[in-house]
Amino acid sequence: MKLEQGDNKFRIMDKPAFGWLAWTIDEEGHNKPLRFQMNEKPTDLREFREQKLSHVWMLPVWNFQTKSIQILEVTQKSLQKALEALARNEDWGSPLRYNITIRRQGEKLDTEYFVNPSPHSDAPAEAREAWSQTVKNGFDITRLFKGEDPFAPNPSIDGEDAPAAAA
Repeated sequence: MKLEQGDNKFRIMDKPAFGWLAWTIDEEGHNKPLRFQMNEKPTDLREFREQKLSHVWMLPVWNFQTKSIQILEVTQKSLQKALEALARNEDWGSPLRYNITIRRQGEKLDTEYFVNPSPHSDAPAEAREAWSQTVKNGFDITRLFKGEDPFAPNPSIDGEDAPAAAA
């Protein structure tokens, strides 16, 4: 999920994966993300674009705009702090229990984000159904760390024995 200008409403469907994100250039000259697990933080940053490494939260979400399950990668410290503050607040608690809207304003270095939770509610039925099917198909967010598609069907599972989504 890409945060567009204006309101971006979503529902976090499961626990996030945490890690590190860097960018490099592939053989065709395209930007390519490289993701590392928390305990695999690279120390030599010379191969990365701008020699930069970002702490990343990868959240499986229901995107209300596209009506689909997507992954929201959050590298902005201000967003991480705001989401963590909601999760730690005794009145809000787990963000799995409410929808969140992030308003994006501005461009590049002048971009601002505003985080607004909605009142506690059940996830919409279509979101629950889509998430259930995604998990049944073998969704595994940790595949991102291997450069693989977390949504790719896992032919080694049948729907009954599908693993729970990665924590």
